[in-house]
Amino acid sequence: MSKTVIHGEILAAHEGGGREVLFYAGTPVMRYDKRDKPYYLSFSLDPAAVDMSRLNTGRAPFVVDHMEDVGHQIGVIESAWLADGARAIVRMSARPEFKGIVDDIDSRILSNVSMAAEVIERVKMPPMEDDIPHVMASMWRPLHISVVARGADHNAQFLSDRLDLSDLLERPADAGAASLVDRARFLLALAKHRFEAGL
Repeated sequence: MSKTVIHGEILAAHEGGGREVLFYAGTPVMRYDKRDKPYYLSFSLDPAAVDMSRLNTGRAPFVVDHMEDVGHQIGVIESAWLADGARAIVRMSARPEFKGIVDDIDSRILSNVSMAAEVIERVKMPPMEDDIPHVMASMWRPLHISVVARGADHNAQFLSDRLDLSDLLERPADAGAASLVDRARFLLALAKHRFEAGL
């Protein structure tokens, strides 16, 4: 098993509480092996390939620059799921020391996010451009999401900011992920919000 980070983008914009993040969109990204040889790494989006258990505890951190300590935890990941990529709901901290970073996210000064993921199994894929090898993580586990200065997966992004939909994210007492009914209600409310906002 190995741990890697994959980058994305932030789109800022609305009033409310939670933020929906497309933290992996399926884009293969360039990596280098121990011999400094380039290869492309992608992550399978087959539901059987992705273990979202860490992100669905309601306690997984949203951090700054991949620093997993209390002083760098700027928020918490409320829930995560697969839908045209890997998505999550992030709730930001109200601590005064993070206000500048949160303001920069809202104003799109800071526009990139990155996921840290544990690669459990991988498979070789056909080479990509210039015959550069391509490896796909066929089993993987996202560990946290981070705000960063530079991203690699240009299709991954914050889809919306401050959506006041926390009442739709209630979890059963014995499960980390929202129930299917709550998830359906959430997606309907999100679609309505986007329509009304002209997104």
